Amino acid sequence: MMRQRINCSACRGFTLIELMVTLAVLAILVTAATPSLQKMIRDNRVTTQSNELIALINLTRNQAIREGIDENDVGMEALLRLTPITAGWNGNVSVTGEEPAEGCPSDVIRCSENRNVNLTTTSTELSFESRGYLQKTVWSPETICLKHAGTCQGNRQHVQIRILPSGQIDNRRLACKTVCPTAD
Repeated sequence: MMRQRINCSACRGFTLIELMVTLAVLAILVTAATPSLQKMIRDNRVTTQSNELIALINLTRNQAIREGIDENDVGMEALLRLTPITAGWNGNVSVTGEEPAEGCPSDVIRCSENRNVNLTTTSTELSFESRGYLQKTVWSPETICLKHAGTCQGNRQHVQIRILPSGQIDNRRLACKTVCPTAD
């Protein structure tokens, strides 16, 4: 008995040429998509860190309101310290008498270390009073800018955050070429 050969196009595998063409098309698509993917990663990094900064500001303000901290209270404060570092920034929220968070220095209830985004600010310390207002002598907004430390492209990699004297937060995107405005 002789076996019959089945000639079925669905039974065949890929030829080497078909496989090479598929890999070439895939390589072209990956090469074209890489710059867009890198830009999206930078956009998301700046957005995430601006959200983290706003969360730190809100936590500081809420703790001052909760504790009823008044500017005349000696030794009581809710304070946000911002420290620009090489290609990044650190933020620490401290409240007098509170237990420190795990991994944070004493009296620091939340600490945050951020990389690849530069911070520019008019003040490295922010404190609030029991009504949620900024504690300061000059009645003007505090301005903080975050900008991607590497190549900045478009208008999603540079963010300006303003804390109004009333404690309200205003944030907006800036073009990469724009210098951080430090006063209005």
